[in-house]
Amino acid sequence: MLPLFFLAAFFLQDNASDLDSMQGEWKILEGSRRGDPWPKEELAKMKFIVKKNNFILDDGVHRPTPAILLLNEEKTPREFRLKVRGGRKGEFLLGIYQLKKDHLKICWSEPGEERPGDHEPKAKRFSLFMTRK
Repeated sequence: MLPLFFLAAFFLQDNASDLDSMQGEWKILEGSRRGDPWPKEELAKMKFIVKKNNFILDDGVHRPTPAILLLNEEKTPREFRLKVRGGRKGEFLLGIYQLKKDHLKICWSEPGEERPGDHEPKAKRFSLFMTRK
């Protein structure tokens, strides 16, 4: 009976949604901001947190601004939308993500810009590569 339990747990873990797999705090390893490398000393202060469908990027300096995270796992590359709380009505940040076990890569555009099609550093884009804390 016990081996069946472990097999069921393994099966359910592999079929967890991306949002379930993203839960928790992530350590940012590297990133780019508007096409340039994000300074390592700034990244060291930052935290990326996903709790339920809430997204918080804490830069360690300013008051963290929560957002609602909406994922689309059906697209390739996988897509997300962020609705920043207190932002303009109907305005979303559009991005893409790649989730592989304990590593997460995200890339998003400035408000009003089209969704990125890849993770390459470019003007009007932000990208982060993270590992689970």
